[in-house]
Amino acid sequence: MPMQRIWSFFSSIRLTLYLTYAVTIDAIIGSFYIIYAPNVYSEIDRALFSDWWFKIGVRHLEATWWIPLLVFLVFLFGINTLVCSIDRLIPICRFFFMERVDRVTIGGKDMQEEDPSLFQKKRSLAPFYPYIAHIGFMIALIGHLVGSISGFKSYGNVVAEGGSMEVPYTKGAHLLLDRFEVSFSKYGYPDEMKSHVRLIEGNKVVREKVVQVNSPLVYKGLAFYASDFQQAPDGRYYVAFDVVKDSGVWILFSGLLLFTTGVILTLFLKKDWAELTKRV
Repeated sequence: MPMQRIWSFFSSIRLTLYLTYAVTIDAIIGSFYIIYAPNVYSEIDRALFSDWWFKIGVRHLEATWWIPLLVFLVFLFGINTLVCSIDRLIPICRFFFMERVDRVTIGGKDMQEEDPSLFQKKRSLAPFYPYIAHIGFMIALIGHLVGSISGFKSYGNVVAEGGSMEVPYTKGAHLLLDRFEVSFSKYGYPDEMKSHVRLIEGNKVVREKVVQVNSPLVYKGLAFYASDFQQAPDGRYYVAFDVVKDSGVWILFSGLLLFTTGVILTLFLKKDWAELTKRV
């Protein structure tokens, strides 16, 4: 039946390998385009991916053709992961939750014939561990998709020391820069920057922090990074803040956490279940 053939196609481990190779090769090719077409990719990290693509990417398909191909391959990879998980989880759930199972088939193989004693052993959660990683991978993909089409990135928001700025796209919120400190290395380069800031929302201080490099102020999905500074002749500092809101970041982190947990647990599978995984 056509539907069964489609299901078998997407549940194939061989397809997983081919897609892995294809994604890797496409990403390698793309990395060269990023290097040799800087005029096209200079703004890719300074805007939402969807905004960048429709404003710049589609106009330069000779240098960006690999991106839609990569998205398509990752989409197929996601479907392959989902179908493989369902195809193998159903018989495992049957074995785990039903009192008696006469026949268990995983990946098209009769596991009773493979090892008659395997499913007579005490029930264990071990066979579910790899699928925790699969679920985490799917959630991470969703988080990345959400972050690519929603939120915003606003760069170069300059605040004078002792002054404030309105938070972009956030009504009633202001960032106050109380004090700025900078120390220099012996070569004259900035060694450490500290921005003492307060976030005001509705005339109330909702967050205070000393913002440093790689240590932003984070509040309700908003992240404030101090990216640059200048000193005026009167000694007053002006600091540029990058404000980023990634709506999918916590979905992404949750997926990565699940994925990592699943991988770690899988590494400690019992020997019998490890053998099962190899045969499947």
